[in-house]
Amino acid sequence: MSGQQNSIMVTAIIVAAGASTRFPGNKLLLELDNKPVIYWSVTKIVGSGVKKTIVVLGKDAPRVLQALITHLSPRELNKIAFVYNPDYMNGEMSDSIKRGLSLVETNSDILIHPGDVPCLSPLSVKKVLLRHLEKKPLITVACYKGRHSHPIIFSSRLRKELEKIGKETRGLKGVIEKHKNEILCVETDDPGTLRDIDEPEDFFECKKIFFENRERMGRKIV
Repeated sequence: MSGQQNSIMVTAIIVAAGASTRFPGNKLLLELDNKPVIYWSVTKIVGSGVKKTIVVLGKDAPRVLQALITHLSPRELNKIAFVYNPDYMNGEMSDSIKRGLSLVETNSDILIHPGDVPCLSPLSVKKVLLRHLEKKPLITVACYKGRHSHPIIFSSRLRKELEKIGKETRGLKGVIEKHKNEILCVETDDPGTLRDIDEPEDFFECKKIFFENRERMGRKIV
């Protein structure tokens, strides 16, 4: 990255605190290629070039934490901070995002990614990050065939708005809608950026995309 690009700091928040009410068990602990879903979500963000990654835990926090400690390398773990959202059962992602924001430096841009979107290519994450650093928009979002997907990056200029999100403001959707004319959409050609896991059938579709991405990358995921 050039010196101009490095003038912007990006911190990632991975939301891994959901109650998973539509999925039996804990979807974050399901295995893809012998590693849990949450591992793949986290390792691709950590490896993208962000300065720091904050993982917000909730349901089964000890098990999710142990899964990450088991599978991530010491180098990756050194780049991660963990925070617990005790209110995760209310189902509000906004609460988890604000918990994560409490650990983000005020001058840092913020990448937000759900813990249940593990099937995207790591190249897609890096592409979105590099374009954000190059163009410096208010919001940069990964896109697949024109549809907004994951991850999404917010400029530090939106920090105060992000700190106020909630049900009454429609969460992140309200911020995105307000600034819809200032969004940089980065086409990824990667269906994995769009595939989250809400129900069992989503996981089977995700597995298909996961292994297709692996084949495209010469069987190298990270």
